[in-house]
Amino acid sequence: QALEDVSFYVPRGAIFGLVGPHGAGKTTCLSILATLQEPDSGLVVINERITTQHIRDTRRIMGYVPESLGLPRGLTVAEYLDYYASCIGIDRLWRHRRVEQVLEQAGLADQRGQMIGALPPGARRRLAVASALVHKPLVLICDGPASGLEPGARLELTRLLQTVAQNDTTVLVSSPSFRQMDHLCTHMGILQRGRVLRTGTLDEILKAVRPQKTWLLQIEGDPDKLTTALSRLDYVTRMSVSSDGLRIALDGFLLRQREMPRGALPDEIISLVSESGASLKSVTEENPDLEKAFMDLAEGVAG
Repeated sequence: QALEDVSFYVPRGAIFGLVGPHGAGKTTCLSILATLQEPDSGLVVINERITTQHIRDTRRIMGYVPESLGLPRGLTVAEYLDYYASCIGIDRLWRHRRVEQVLEQAGLADQRGQMIGALPPGARRRLAVASALVHKPLVLICDGPASGLEPGARLELTRLLQTVAQNDTTVLVSSPSFRQMDHLCTHMGILQRGRVLRTGTLDEILKAVRPQKTWLLQIEGDPDKLTTALSRLDYVTRMSVSSDGLRIALDGFLLRQREMPRGALPDEIISLVSESGASLKSVTEENPDLEKAFMDLAEGVAG
């Protein structure tokens, strides 16, 4: 049994990330939502309709992108979208206009004449999303959309999915990586061994996970005065002085709440360095252990 007592709610226009390790049941869950599998028990309700009683109607309002794409390499981008649109019954007069719209939306307008087999992985993934958007679905489901993509391609995909959600389409995505999801999602569910352990907004999940963001500061001057000043900041959770320099850990949830820039040391800390009489020689951001915090949370809830 891949899933057990799975229950969650996704508000309209949200980007919901289903996160969990390989084998947790993410693909099975999304396949049931997409009416590709029937649940052994329970109900799936989308747009106020029970999916198993309204399969055809559900599929009309849904777009689905599997993790393994299987796109035809011998067609151009535009040919494929036109062919796909014809297969799902879009009228020929409306089809050309709609294909052009999704090409623009997916950032593929300049590649409309390119063969699919020559596209880089990120463009192929965006093409698959574009095809799922041709009929203007109310719900878009993407299974592992960021899998195998390099950072630049993930960013382009993130922007596309965020644009889709801004147009009032509800987006559901899955990933084994918490790190891939926190840039994208507004809501999240943690799936572990076939059970949903926790759901909520991204802020609620981050508050539970409390990821620590660590910085290494090389300073010239007395570190004691600086650490005393830093200890008054509620988002500074840990400090240590060594031959490497001053290492400080910051609460990622509080940083997000206060809308501090991602990937930058807060200005408040830089000011305190100067006010303490020290000078800042270098700053190094160390990778936050989001995955460990996420898995610790999952194991703690499961236990």
